[in-house]
Amino acid sequence: MTREEAKEYLSVVRPNGADAADPDLREALELAKKDSELGSWLARQLEFDEILIETFSSIHPPEGLRENILESIEKTVRPVQFWRMGWLALAAAVVLAALLLSQRFDLFRGPSEPFRSFYAYALAMVGVKPMAKLDLENP
Repeated sequence: MTREEAKEYLSVVRPNGADAADPDLREALELAKKDSELGSWLARQLEFDEILIETFSSIHPPEGLRENILESIEKTVRPVQFWRMGWLALAAAVVLAALLLSQRFDLFRGPSEPFRSFYAYALAMVGVKPMAKLDLENP
């Protein structure tokens, strides 16, 4: 394990010893005992962590803060109005049904004009004698 890898492991070590079973952490701690520079870095890190723990544990929120926050949320949040969403869904369903029905009626009208002209051209080509050669080759 290199010094940089050991620093990565040691930078996240918890002060209560909860990480003692981790073999990689044990190896990093052994390297910190052997390497004086890494050991002094670890001591500074642990000292900084202790300062942070003391500072954060000294902060006490005012009484009733949680309740005040929850009350303000309840006052500002509007309930979802499902009837508005229902109208939107109904409008979307009506538009979709209209589109589907219009397409279905187009199918029952018969062949479209472009298909009729293609059909006429195809019959004219087949009716020509001698028959046209369609070799499907292009330059």
